[in-house]
Amino acid sequence: MIDLWGEKAEEISDKEKEYMDRIPTQNPYGFKGMIFGGIAFAFGTQY
Repeated sequence: MIDLWGEKAEEISDKEKEYMDRIPTQNPYGFKGMIFGGIAFAFGTQY
């Protein structure tokens, strides 16, 4: 773990690691929303 702010970082416990692994890391609809939003922005004013 990199300590950017100069604080003394404590090791995280196994329980905290398991909790962090369960958290979703990416919005599953984000990429689809970006694609459809780009299409709507590009072609929406013509229709």
